[in-house]
Amino acid sequence: MTQPIQTQFSNKKLIKFLTKTIKKVLLQKGINSSTRQGNKELALLVSQISKQPFNSWEQAKIVGEKLGESIVETSQKQDKKNLDKGVIRQIAFQKKILSLAEFSTEETQPSQRSLEDNTSEVVAREDSGSEQVARSTETLQTTEESTFAKKEDSVSVVVPKKDSAPMSLKDRLGEDIKSAMKAKDKIRLETVRSLKKALLEKEVAIRPSGQDSLTEEQEIELLAQQAKQRRDSIEQYRQAGRNDLADKEAQELAIIETYLPKQLSDEELSAILDEIVASVGATSPKDIGKVMGVAMKQLKGKAEGKKIQEIVKGKLGG
Repeated sequence: MTQPIQTQFSNKKLIKFLTKTIKKVLLQKGINSSTRQGNKELALLVSQISKQPFNSWEQAKIVGEKLGESIVETSQKQDKKNLDKGVIRQIAFQKKILSLAEFSTEETQPSQRSLEDNTSEVVAREDSGSEQVARSTETLQTTEESTFAKKEDSVSVVVPKKDSAPMSLKDRLGEDIKSAMKAKDKIRLETVRSLKKALLEKEVAIRPSGQDSLTEEQEIELLAQQAKQRRDSIEQYRQAGRNDLADKEAQELAIIETYLPKQLSDEELSAILDEIVASVGATSPKDIGKVMGVAMKQLKGKAEGKKIQEIVKGKLGG
């Protein structure tokens, strides 16, 4: 006899899986799912549905899709283009929605092994689905962190360990925000929040191009920009005699650098630049631009641009 997936795994994982499935349907049908009140009502509804027995992730997927379609249908009837709390409440009163999980699964009762395999397949398919549209203001981000920390940040859909992927930068920032809050580390909290805010804003900016999330290269570029801002501020504050502010920026820089690739030593950087100089055939100061173009792309996030330029000028006599 197959155990309900709430018994095999955490009910929180089921809640997140249902929510992602629902939001994928909303995204496909043009319903904006980023409204705060709508998400609160949806979280309550999904919590109620998750208490019913589910025997497989495929069954949960079907329920999530049916619920998503019902939300879309009701929203369209009321000419709602955003996830509306009134629509969710209306659906919550429909007993047929709350009993969706009770359809028969007698035809296929998966074994423990097949259930895990099915979980991997369904989760992998759904993970590429819709992502909640990013908040672009720090106030809204802070509210989300404090209200939905356990529901959004600490829950992860189960994937067999052998296929588990490294934590994404966004998830890592979310975890570090919670850790900083618990530790009451004000500098770290402010810095990590500013990084997450910058990341979310960048994600929103690239959505029109059809890209849902940043590539690893784009993440490194964003972090490098944030680090450069701090370095520039440190220099300006030192020149103005504001060592107190410069020290604060230095602390933030040190935190940002923990998310960047390991920084190259001067010796390692010099050796790599020698290879680049040779590969592009650079022999004089007029070739500095050619070398810098290749070097900045190859060494992005691994060394400061100013340092790279100084070494290149030294090698080419600039």
